[in-house]
Amino acid sequence: MIEVVILGNGRTAHFLISQFIACNQIKIKQWYMRQPKGDESQFLIETTTALTSVIKNADIYFICISDDAIASFSKSLTVSGLVVHTAGSIPLQILNDHQQKGVFYPLQTLSKNALPQIDRVPICIEAEKKDDFDLLTRLASLINAKYYSVDSTQRATLHLAAVFANNFSNHLYAISADLCKKNQLPFEILHPLIIETAQKLQTLPPQEAQTGPAIRNDHQTLKKHLKQLSTTPYMELYESLTQSIQKYHEEKL
Repeated sequence: MIEVVILGNGRTAHFLISQFIACNQIKIKQWYMRQPKGDESQFLIETTTALTSVIKNADIYFICISDDAIASFSKSLTVSGLVVHTAGSIPLQILNDHQQKGVFYPLQTLSKNALPQIDRVPICIEAEKKDDFDLLTRLASLINAKYYSVDSTQRATLHLAAVFANNFSNHLYAISADLCKKNQLPFEILHPLIIETAQKLQTLPPQEAQTGPAIRNDHQTLKKHLKQLSTTPYMELYESLTQSIQKYHEEKL
């Protein structure tokens, strides 16, 4: 039995709880949160809002709070088990106040009311000591998660890549939805295209999957699009992305 304590009550905390609570070989001993949101009672887990009341003898403590608060929170945490954070861009060394430290980073976009299945959430693991690393990989295996050994430098790059792949692409979806809405078009028309693009990347590298007027150097279409966008906030972004695509693929044009 692996005994864990969850520290924080954001999306990552809810995701980990949803996975751990379903495994009879993992016991959530306690859930610390500074400000309860009102839905914690559904999990039937002991909770506390006082950091001084956090139990001291769990196997793993998961810090699931905002990145910029991890350092000060870690210094205030006095426990004897393995302390891990769940952030993509924060190095392992930020937990240097603890003898046992590690990282358990779920590489996925997490929405509280639409949590993904565990088979769609790769876990990036790092630890200084082999025993700690083995404990974290065992935990990942118990929840049937695919895990990778990723050090702090690699994880920072992976987090940056994820921002491009997810956060920026989702912003472009929002712009697409806005353009559709302003022209009385349902955004759902684009759903098959979005899904097909994502599925294509499972068999093709993105460089080979690129299509559109930018890579074709279709000046007529590009000019038409810029004219359509001339009264919107999106014209400059369109130009910038077009230039980026063309520069990236300039050897093929």
